[in-house]
Amino acid sequence: MIARHRITRRRALGLTISAALLVSLAGCRSGEEAAAPGPTAVPSPASPTAASPIAESPPPGTPSPGTTPLQATPVGERAAAATPVVSPIEAPTAIASRSVIPTPTAPPTETPVPLPISPLSGLTSEARIAGRRPIAVKIPNDPGSRPPVGISQAEIVYEHETEGGITRFTALFVLSDLRKVGPIRSARFVDVDLVREYSALFAHVGGSPAVRRALRILSDLDRDEFFYGAGGPYFRTDDRQAPHNTFVDLAKLRADAESIGLEPLTDLTPWVFYGKPPLHGAVRTIHVPAPPAGGTYRARYAYDSDSRRYSRWIGNGPTIDGLDGRQVAVENVVVQFTRTAATQFVEDSLGNLSLDIETVGEGKAIVLHDGLRFNGRWSRRHVSARTRFTDESGNPIALRPGHTWVHLLRTTASILTE
Repeated sequence: MIARHRITRRRALGLTISAALLVSLAGCRSGEEAAAPGPTAVPSPASPTAASPIAESPPPGTPSPGTTPLQATPVGERAAAATPVVSPIEAPTAIASRSVIPTPTAPPTETPVPLPISPLSGLTSEARIAGRRPIAVKIPNDPGSRPPVGISQAEIVYEHETEGGITRFTALFVLSDLRKVGPIRSARFVDVDLVREYSALFAHVGGSPAVRRALRILSDLDRDEFFYGAGGPYFRTDDRQAPHNTFVDLAKLRADAESIGLEPLTDLTPWVFYGKPPLHGAVRTIHVPAPPAGGTYRARYAYDSDSRRYSRWIGNGPTIDGLDGRQVAVENVVVQFTRTAATQFVEDSLGNLSLDIETVGEGKAIVLHDGLRFNGRWSRRHVSARTRFTDESGNPIALRPGHTWVHLLRTTASILTE
């Protein structure tokens, strides 16, 4: 009985140890299986399990009886070997750091903004200057009035026939604020339509009764010298004899127009100007016939290839600007053939009748610049429209940016170029 008891206790002890080991191994395996989906569910290898009491656990690293020894690989290494795991904190940081690496690029370049151009000359200027209202100034051409002052700075000059077979000028300014322009003389019928084409302020000294009645349609644009007293934009000098001693201050005239509420004119349609200069043409001289009064009004232009401008001559001498004593030169010469007829209205004390010069409609035209001659037509649909110049195919004729002299000639007249 005693031996049987010893055997029983020895067997019982072995069975107990074996059972404990099996339970411990089963607990470790079940813990590994539970931890497989993610590292956070894996218990620490030093942590005790409920199935392996501390007093009965074998020493760490001791293989269990009847089992294959486990490799001493840390839990984190086993997880990494199975499925590479990227830390949910480090991953976005790494991706973001790669995405913000700047790509080398060329420095941005600024596209220059072109300056506004004057609608009269195509010359660039500040917006406040290029967009303001033109001033039309009436200047005589008879020998007693020469030389005119400031006419070389006019961007467009119209030369037209008047009663008695002489010519007179209507000069238009946008970019200039000259303090002295003139001399100033009386208006003519043709000025009514010219001023309306440009919506210009009109500087003149009176006119015949019939012309002054026609000027009423201009309303506040008519800035007749008769409307002003002392201190106004007009003044007289003592270096010339009357009636050739009245001049106008353009800056004062503009200020006066603003004082009565005339706003700057910003929507005036410009002529067509070219951007790239063409090759020189063969035309070197332009002869414009004199009106019935004779050769003292005959105009001639000589082309200079260096400046690409036409120096102007009148009669037997150069056209001089009294402002600086220099000869007048322009970039464009335009000849506009118009219907011209005498009216029933007496213009002067000699009994000469006023002329009606038609500038609304269409007719033949010749445009000259850069030594080139373009034969074509002019057209103007209504009194508020700009005159257009087209070639014989109907395409616009581009002018050279700069100053233009326009001759309004009878339809029966002709010019000579050589």
